[in-house]
Amino acid sequence: MGSCGGIPAQYRFPHHAEVGARPGGRSRSAPGCRHSRPSVPCHLPTSLPRGVRSLGRIPALQCRRAHQPPPRPGRYPRRGRDPSASAPAVHGALTVRGRAAPDRSGGRAGSGGGAACQTRGVRIAILGPLEVLAGDHPVPVSGPRLRGLLIRLALDAGRTVSVGALAEAVWPDRAPKRPEHALHELVSRLRRALPDDAAIASGAGWYRLDVPVLSVDALRFERLVRGGMLSVERGDPDRAICQLREGLSLWRGPALVDIADLPFAAAAAIRLDELRISATESVLAAELTARPGDSLLIAELEELIASRPLRERLRLLHIRALHDSGRTAEALATYDRYRTALSTELGTDPGPDLTDLHLELLRGEVPARRREPRPADGEPGAQAASRDSRVRPGRESAGPQLDSRIGRTTGSRTGSQGMRTGRGEGSPTRLRAPLTSFVGRERELVEVGALVRRGRLVTLVGPGGAGKTRLAVAVAAELSGRFPGGVAMAELAAISDVSDLPHAVASSLGVAMSRAHEPVGADPVALLVEALPTAPTLLVLDNCEHLVEGVAGFAENLLGRVPQLRILATSRRPLGIIGETLWETAPLAVPPPNASDAGGYSAVRLFLDRAAAVRATLAVSDAEIETVAEICRRLDGLPLALELAAAKLRVMPLATLRARLGDRFTVLAGGNRTALPRHRTLRAVLDWDWELLDEAERTALARLAVFVAPFTPCGAESLGVLSAELEALVDKSLVQLLDTAADPSDPSTPQPRYRMLETVRRYGLERLTARGELDAARTAHAAFHLDLAERAQPRLRGRDQLPWLRLLDADRDNLLAALRFSHESRDAETAARLGSALGMYWALHGAHAEAVRVLRPVLHMPTDHPHPPLAAAFALHSMLAAQAAELSAATDDVRRWIGADLAGAASHSATDISDQRGDGATELAWGLAQLAVGRVEAGLAAIEPWLGHPDAWTRGMFWLVRSFLNANESGVARMDADLWAAAECFEAAGERWGRSTALNFLAFARATLGDLSGATEAMSAALVSAEELGNAVALRIWLVMIRLHSGDVDAARADLDAVPAESLSARDMLMAQLLAADIARIDGDMAESARRLRIAEGDLNRVMSEDRSYRAMFGLRMGLLRAAEGRVGAAAAHCADAWADAMAIRDMPMAAEVSVGVARTCLAAGLAAAAAEALGAGHALRGAPDARYPDIVALRTELAAAIGDEATVAYERGRALGRADAVSAIEACLAGI
Repeated sequence: MGSCGGIPAQYRFPHHAEVGARPGGRSRSAPGCRHSRPSVPCHLPTSLPRGVRSLGRIPALQCRRAHQPPPRPGRYPRRGRDPSASAPAVHGALTVRGRAAPDRSGGRAGSGGGAACQTRGVRIAILGPLEVLAGDHPVPVSGPRLRGLLIRLALDAGRTVSVGALAEAVWPDRAPKRPEHALHELVSRLRRALPDDAAIASGAGWYRLDVPVLSVDALRFERLVRGGMLSVERGDPDRAICQLREGLSLWRGPALVDIADLPFAAAAAIRLDELRISATESVLAAELTARPGDSLLIAELEELIASRPLRERLRLLHIRALHDSGRTAEALATYDRYRTALSTELGTDPGPDLTDLHLELLRGEVPARRREPRPADGEPGAQAASRDSRVRPGRESAGPQLDSRIGRTTGSRTGSQGMRTGRGEGSPTRLRAPLTSFVGRERELVEVGALVRRGRLVTLVGPGGAGKTRLAVAVAAELSGRFPGGVAMAELAAISDVSDLPHAVASSLGVAMSRAHEPVGADPVALLVEALPTAPTLLVLDNCEHLVEGVAGFAENLLGRVPQLRILATSRRPLGIIGETLWETAPLAVPPPNASDAGGYSAVRLFLDRAAAVRATLAVSDAEIETVAEICRRLDGLPLALELAAAKLRVMPLATLRARLGDRFTVLAGGNRTALPRHRTLRAVLDWDWELLDEAERTALARLAVFVAPFTPCGAESLGVLSAELEALVDKSLVQLLDTAADPSDPSTPQPRYRMLETVRRYGLERLTARGELDAARTAHAAFHLDLAERAQPRLRGRDQLPWLRLLDADRDNLLAALRFSHESRDAETAARLGSALGMYWALHGAHAEAVRVLRPVLHMPTDHPHPPLAAAFALHSMLAAQAAELSAATDDVRRWIGADLAGAASHSATDISDQRGDGATELAWGLAQLAVGRVEAGLAAIEPWLGHPDAWTRGMFWLVRSFLNANESGVARMDADLWAAAECFEAAGERWGRSTALNFLAFARATLGDLSGATEAMSAALVSAEELGNAVALRIWLVMIRLHSGDVDAARADLDAVPAESLSARDMLMAQLLAADIARIDGDMAESARRLRIAEGDLNRVMSEDRSYRAMFGLRMGLLRAAEGRVGAAAAHCADAWADAMAIRDMPMAAEVSVGVARTCLAAGLAAAAAEALGAGHALRGAPDARYPDIVALRTELAAAIGDEATVAYERGRALGRADAVSAIEACLAGI
């Protein structure tokens, strides 16, 4: 995450603490600030990665710094050892217990407080003792003159400094006779001391320190403070707190302390210290606005006042805080003491802002929320505050001057011509008091309030049930003190005639306006204008959408004739007049799946608040929070839907409510009896919207409901929805405009995307079904996405794959929905074509397991005969199953296909390969089918003619499949040559996935053969291609495995620690646990190995209980662990299970792995000769000794010690066996234990 102050991540300083933490670790952040996570330093992740339940399992989240309370504002942290000096593992790393991972954060910054992960590049810190860091390493700069020169250049980093100015700074009292020569020598020394990326440029009479400005903490501090002050002026206290805090966090002691005796340093230090105090005052002021009367803030103010007793702004904040906390008497006494001190010491009086506050306290008036007093000359913000000296703080600079005192009115006109005022001067606010709490709109409350203060017409737009009315009422109540003429709300929902608008508004203002007493021909608006107060007034017009044209004309007329009036409207569509400011009222924020901080999201908070009202004894456990979060997600965070759902907890438990949301319109009925009819049920809300649409818009809404995810105008057009209808639905808040995405016809061209809330979509589907158009719309939807996928497919196989990959990413959910629609409608050809076209997309993302799940039902669709699209789908199914280690799960599909007449299609000979025009899908499918059932020779024969195909990508795929077949038949030696050929083909095609896949397997083969440099080179190249695709995380797990097979346990441990666990799939996480168990066992830590295997077993049973490949890997490791513990019977049982799983899927490389467990168990049972023979038979199955693998190295050493040369004889006896005899030998060893 980046800084809230907009500071690029690479310029964060890793050693600085967050400012503003309280004793005990409670963060002192504003609501909504990204720094406001209790007890967690700003740079730490605030939630665990998806799928991780605790910190005790992979991944282990460890901070790179100790959890020390950061300093308070205006104070320096204690000097001492840098807490980041002994860094454990990187955030989110997979950590093997007891070992520290190297820093692989790549410079990713934390989100606050200036504390961040380690970054690269030079950083110069002068807000305290001078520190120069190159990456994570300190750079010594010795000598006062050298330090003075560096600091002087750093203060103007990126700008030229004259030789004269530098000489005066370094030698203030007595400059050398030839200062330019002395300075040249000093600069030369400094250049040698600094790292390469801190260059000092020079020219005729000048020098310049060429480092990024933000790499100097003092310059970064100044920019953050300027940004914070600007945020204060813009009415954004939360952002101001973030920026000011981050700036204050950079201070580690007095500025420029190393050279404090130099005149230039003294002047700069005074300026920086004054800026620090002003920033401290501003951050405290913003926090007092967020938390008035906070006792800890009061204590900190008193501490600051003790060191600066005459600073008036601190006194004003202190007095205001005392009053807000209910200690008004103390506030008055504090003012008297300050006034006396000023008079005694300076012969002056307090300033006007403090005097005004004192008078308000004496009168017993609660001070209205007001702007902070203008900073003194020279303080940040002074220039901006003085742009218009006629405007006092707390007043608006545009429009009529407002009296900010609460309850003060300036009177109203007397009614005339049949009108009479009905309002008293003492009650200017006419808003209904809410019956429930206001939850989750804190930021909107501030921002909409700022819009109302700046503009005269603000309209809150958004879908029905989004909470527009509640937000408008809250904003109006918050601003009531700014409108002496009053605040009133006209509810327009029940009005059906535009002519009734003036009377409804008059009634809301407390003005009696009788039609019977109006003169004939009188203008109701003119009568209303006469009755309006002369003082500034705020009028809320609620629910305008059904009369939008009439309300627009009425509002424009009224605003034009009453300059002191402002209007805040709510509507599902804009009024559409000049001067209108729109605020999109979005649903409440919902947590992502498995978010550890789900309870803090506004949608969840609202649901729990309303649930507690209907069931006071309701207690939601931590385990149930995710259920609540899912309910909130499924209801789109719509406040009305959440309130209706919460009310149902009186009659049903949470789990039942969640299960029944599939029929949400039936379940969420029977709401508030006093609400408007259209707000009593969820269906009524959408019925109201439907009635306001014309027929073309209704058709468009119904058809667009088939899109399960955001869509483009091209997609809408494929369903017969024109751009005018789409724009109308956006205008009426039934469809939302999102960001832009690639155009399906040209991925480099952006195109807008749109979405429907799920509740609106479900309603549209009901209407579409009722019209009898559901099947036709789904067919058109599938056809559009089939065309998209098939146009993308060839481009995904070449150099243009990245933009097309992003395009399909944006439509992923719609593509899967189209595949599901085709399957449900029994359209086998469309399903097979779409599944085949998406295969490359899944491969590029490494989503092999998802592909297998999605394609498997397609292959079981009834068809008269296998046709090319289905053959291609099967080929991809098998290929991706092999990648997902699920080829065993595809065996039934394979056998079904072998029963079909594929053999004939695959057996033709390709005499002239240059004449081939197909992609070989049928032949590829046949070859993979033979692999799955162990008929390797038949598979090799099927693909042999295609190894010279003219298309490089197709040729590479056949070489890749050939490597799999050869690995199962002849071992890794033959596999090596095939994989190298495949990699060259994919390189020629410019295709990254195929290249990374081939090189990945090549690295494993070479590690098994003992070619360590070749394995490393291949894996490095594979990672480059995978990084470009953004899916290198899975390959890093393979890298750990390759390290182990190369015998480098330390490197394996370090690489495992560096894997970003939050990015791992369930399968990769399971593999990581198994490898962590291996490393712990090799280290001799059997308890840790057992712990890792327990976690792995849980994941295996939950996610992949039917996957025999993973079951074999798990059983092998359990056998090795039990054998090491001396539990021979348990070890034998686990090894037997692993062997059965490997043989069931005819996976000879896996069987070779299991042979190591069999050998270890035989040795533990005292059968040393059998153990040696089992090891040799494993060599025969894999075609290589795998001589550096730690378990094999240990076994051969122990066997030699136990039986000497007999071990070699037995090993060679096993190695000389053919594949079938090697299998029998290992089985005999197992039977003999």
